[in-house]
Amino acid sequence: CELLGNERKNISDQLKEAMSERVDAVNDLNMQVSKLQKTLNIEIEKNNELSKSMDELIRKGDNEHRDSIQLQQSHKKQMEDFCLKMTDRETEILSLRNEIGRYSSNESLVMLSARNMQTH
Repeated sequence: CELLGNERKNISDQLKEAMSERVDAVNDLNMQVSKLQKTLNIEIEKNNELSKSMDELIRKGDNEHRDSIQLQQSHKKQMEDFCLKMTDRETEILSLRNEIGRYSSNESLVMLSARNMQTH
């Protein structure tokens, strides 16, 4: 009986020791998981920061692209306006040349008439 009691105590002690080792191992694993989770959270945060930076850069690029298109359109409109003004000026110049030509012709006719009157 005493021998069985001692053996039972030894088995119980061995089980307690084994359970204690397993608890320690589980605690170690939990600590490692916790550290990995913290590292993962840090990496996720870094990734979120990078995503925000990328989004901001994309927005900036989109804005600059839109500004560039607006500038191009504005420049095109200015060039069209300039061409229209030049066409208007050319029309005015042609009109003035025609008018000058008519005055010159009229003046020549007046001078010829005056000569003809003097001779007659």
